[in-house]
Amino acid sequence: MAGTLNALGLLFVIGITIAALRRHGRVPRQFRSVLFGLLLAILSMFIASVFSTHMCKAGSPVMQLLIPAICFVICYAAVDTQYRWELPVLFLAPLVLGFHFSVLVHQEGYSGNPRGANRTIRFIQQDDTTQLKQYCEFVLKEKPALGDRRYPPGLLASSGAWQVLGGEVTDEKLRQHYLASKGIHTYRLWHTWLTGIYGARRYTAHAWYPGGKLKDAVPRLEYR
Repeated sequence: MAGTLNALGLLFVIGITIAALRRHGRVPRQFRSVLFGLLLAILSMFIASVFSTHMCKAGSPVMQLLIPAICFVICYAAVDTQYRWELPVLFLAPLVLGFHFSVLVHQEGYSGNPRGANRTIRFIQQDDTTQLKQYCEFVLKEKPALGDRRYPPGLLASSGAWQVLGGEVTDEKLRQHYLASKGIHTYRLWHTWLTGIYGARRYTAHAWYPGGKLKDAVPRLEYR
């Protein structure tokens, strides 16, 4: 719902610009080249921003800044001066919509940079996997006779393999840290094309035992 409000704000900006042009638009010839040049400059800024790296891993309000800027230039150049009541609205729109974007993508359920979010989660899961493997390898090093025991594939938490390997873990938080890792799934919303805001759903990935001998399976442990 909050993302929809951001989209409606951008559509409102576009709507009042179109309405102003229809009612009071005038584009004298001497302004056409200037207007065209400004629009090209803004277009180049948009293209550059699309291919730039976000400074914040949560995302940057690109469309929330560019769309009002485009509309402001159009209204300033093509609407009679006595009918320019839209200009203050268009001037404030980037501040309001940009702030709303920044607040939204730092909340649960939204993301403005899905690739960055997925990359961060992937690094976390890789680190969690490494820690789990190192712990299990340490146990096997201390008790090499366990390495030849066989167990079927399945969730590590419910596997006999963890009953053998996890016996040394008495702290419940550490136990849960080994057995589960956090993940995130990002998906497009109806307004993503306009706002750059994606939906985000967090999930828990569980440690998976691939089956076979402990000494062969530990290097292949993963989260699913």
